[in-house]
Amino acid sequence: MRNCSLTHQARKVFRDAGIKDDLIVRTPCAADVLYLINSGEETHESLSYFNLGTEIACLLVHQDKSRLTSTELDKILHHSAAFEAVMTIRSRLYGCEIDHGHIVVACPACQAHEKKLSLLEAALVLSAGIDSPLQENGILLREPKQATFIEHPLRPPFSGYVSRVTVCTDNGQRKRLRRVQAPELEAARSRFEVDELNPPEGKEDWVYRLPGFRAVLQLSLALTEYGTDLSEGQLQATEKLPFPDFLLLDAAFQLVFASAVDLDSASPLICTECAKPFLPAAL
Repeated sequence: MRNCSLTHQARKVFRDAGIKDDLIVRTPCAADVLYLINSGEETHESLSYFNLGTEIACLLVHQDKSRLTSTELDKILHHSAAFEAVMTIRSRLYGCEIDHGHIVVACPACQAHEKKLSLLEAALVLSAGIDSPLQENGILLREPKQATFIEHPLRPPFSGYVSRVTVCTDNGQRKRLRRVQAPELEAARSRFEVDELNPPEGKEDWVYRLPGFRAVLQLSLALTEYGTDLSEGQLQATEKLPFPDFLLLDAAFQLVFASAVDLDSASPLICTECAKPFLPAAL
């Protein structure tokens, strides 16, 4: 994980706002943040900004690991310079894996050649874009891509599509992703969704109307070999991923499995073993 510690300038800003300057940045896990994201049709500005305060409380802690007090949090939210400093460090932390992580794809013709690409390089090969995890205002988070079922996009005929992708985080973790089929996603929902009015302890957020849970469910499936292998433990492991790692996996999944492909504008990779072209995109 890239260093996203507070700068001396940020500490001065906190002192000026009447907040102790011993704050350190904590990398939140996926569950800390995902379940604070409202679905599009339920977004109310007051609720969104209340949840943002909860998110900041997960992001900053004191050096003794104690949490921000409600008074300190209120000062951050209402002191423009302190709020801007927190938003800057948050944006840098959340984008670090998307900026520095990589994907690895194998030539589908011979499987003998693997190509490692940054997400930006893969996007350039496909002539595609990578969305920011933040909304246009630069403050509120977008719904994860996998909060919506990723359907098979229409692909022009081409023999060089891959079937899987390996995602490499900046700290060396490797995760293999595959495409998720609609029936297995529906089956997983039936198995793991809980009664919102009477949820088991520890599963209060396992409700399908929450975009965070829908994203956890689809990504957990994408990380398994077969949908029937999915277990509660794997859902919990996805929830425990560092949130920047989750964002990298979400962006890589969208790029490889959902981005539009135009063969006229794409720049296929050439296998060094069999000399056949291929793309970091899946059917």
